[in-house]
Amino acid sequence: MDERQYDLFKVLRQRYYLSARCLLINQMFGAAGINFGYAVELTLKFILSFNKWPQKKLYNHNIKNYYQNVIDSEYIKPVNVSDNFINFVNNRLNARYPSYISAQFASYQAKQQAYAFTIDMLHCYDDFILQLDDAVTQAVKDPRISIGFRSCRELQSVGGRIFFHCNDHAFQRIPLYREYLRDNRDDGGNFEQIDDMLAGPEELWNFKGLIAYRPWGPKFDWAPAHTFTIPQFEGQMLNLRAAKWVPNESAIGTYLSSLEITLPEGQYEVESSDIVVPGKQSPRNNDKDD
Repeated sequence: MDERQYDLFKVLRQRYYLSARCLLINQMFGAAGINFGYAVELTLKFILSFNKWPQKKLYNHNIKNYYQNVIDSEYIKPVNVSDNFINFVNNRLNARYPSYISAQFASYQAKQQAYAFTIDMLHCYDDFILQLDDAVTQAVKDPRISIGFRSCRELQSVGGRIFFHCNDHAFQRIPLYREYLRDNRDDGGNFEQIDDMLAGPEELWNFKGLIAYRPWGPKFDWAPAHTFTIPQFEGQMLNLRAAKWVPNESAIGTYLSSLEITLPEGQYEVESSDIVVPGKQSPRNNDKDD
């Protein structure tokens, strides 16, 4: 891998990840899944290319195989993620064409699984991608390739704010990112201003340029990528649970949905209920369950 390829991997991983977060928060579920998938794929291809993996083996979009190759080759430390979520990421990346979607839908039906995407899956992607980001950064010994480091450097712009918006796993890594920033200052940079923002990050939880936010958090020490399961039908019943986000001022009067689901043709009865978490909900309310 030459220097230009190295830099492009560094930039594109971050762009796809931030684009995906923006899309999912703004309720573009399918497009978000594709962009999250590209962020994962580029991260895995980056570490394989860094270790001189033959380029002819990197021409498809099979995330499951790339991930297994990276782990089996011990290029990075193991990541705490379930096979269910690896499969979900792979499927959603490959839902780029009608034929793929139809095949996936039929496969889900055969296994009595729901072809669904909820806002809660944002946290699974955040967890998985930032774990990968940590592992790759450590493997190549270069903090400047970290999505977190790069997003902190852009904290006074839209990209940096999208990174931290309702991102429990980014908030959890703030001490690490501050260390990266201290050790990798540029002459004439704005380190002091950025470090001050990270020292009191409550204002970073809700970037009002996005349509909605989660009114409680951040929530630390949880592993949604590890505990992820595909929603399953129980006979004729399907129970789906998703957090209820709150619209920002720019979205007043806009209908917000917490999920997108595809069902076979037919008639359905739908029941919905709101489960309100008791107590004050504030940006530092770490023990609230969503």
